[in-house]
Amino acid sequence: PKGIEIEHKDDSSKPTKLEYPQRRLKFRHYGYSVEKLVEKALATEDPEKQIEFLATIGSYLKLAYRTWNREHFVSDEMIREDLRSLTGGKVKVDEVPLNYLDSSMRKKRKGGSSHSNGKSNRRRRK
Repeated sequence: PKGIEIEHKDDSSKPTKLEYPQRRLKFRHYGYSVEKLVEKALATEDPEKQIEFLATIGSYLKLAYRTWNREHFVSDEMIREDLRSLTGGKVKVDEVPLNYLDSSMRKKRKGGSSHSNGKSNRRRRK
């Protein structure tokens, strides 16, 4: 439009480069958070709680592996090997149950509905 002047800046300088974290993950497909969880589990002093913590992590590893690798079979031994490596062999992973999440979810479902009226939120198809 007439009468309006737009000021142009000649900013030919390049933006500063972002520094990305340079972490070396043992298992990139599980992610950094899993490694931090394993560290916390290893720091747990109560052996029973440590096994429960690792069982939850192991169950998650199994779930994540199945989710992202649908065409490959996932065995408990393979997940235990990954857990063994993540813990640095500090825990007997043969004692860690890997269906922990499945069994705890079943227990919750048996206890009743999470809805106050006992009805499901699912719509029925006609």
